[in-house]
Order: sequence, then C-alpha cells, then structure tokens
Amino acid sequence: MALNWSFKEKSGTVTENRDGNEVTFNFYEGNALMIVLHEYEKDGEGYYDLQWFFIGDDHAKNCLGLAKGHDNMFGQDGIARMTIYREHCRQWKKLIDLFTKAFPNIVIEIRNAEPTEK
Repeated sequence: MALNWSFKEKSGTVTENRDGNEVTFNFYEGNALMIVLHEYEKDGEGYYDLQWFFIGDDHAKNCLGLAKGHDNMFGQDGIARMTIYREHCRQWKKLIDLFTKAFPNIVIEIRNAEPTEK
C-alpha cells in the first residue's frame, strides 16, 4: 500500500526529542492514521522526507508500546509536543488518547486551523 496525503491538509505538527534536541515535523492523515514528514527548502525548491507513519490503531499501539509485547519506538520522553489542526485531522481524539497514554508529559495544543503567517 502506498501512502497518500494532500499537502493542503496539514493535520498538525509533532515535536520529537532526538539526541537532546527538539525537532518539529508536520503530519498528515491521508490514507493512514498519521503520516509524519520533514519538510524543508533547498535552493528554492520544496522537499520532504518521510519520518514515520501509523497505518491505523493497531500499528500505532505497537509503535507506541501500548500493545503487549511491544516497546515504544520513541522511548519514554521521545515526543514532547503536538499541535493538532482539527480542520484536517479527523482522528484527533484518537491521537490524543494514544499519545497521552504513551507520553504522560506531552503537551498537546488543539486548533481549528493552521495559523496564517503575517
């Protein structure tokens, strides 16, 4: 199955702790529960790298260490913050439930839409 999403429908951002540094990525739903991308510009062109994804509930629970016999692939404090744009995130309640169980200290902000730049 190929992952599919629309760049016009960003579902939010997620901030990871990587080697002592916080790194923020954008996420989308598309045909999966969560598709996390590193988006950047180089020489005036837009690029992205797929970081990770959750196909559905079971896959997310396995990756987050919430299913029996599985470890959290991010570690205990791997995800620090998440911002959810409800306008493009149909599964926002499910994501909040999963991430608060996996990361008790996570900070989650919920917005109706992505803020526009001034």
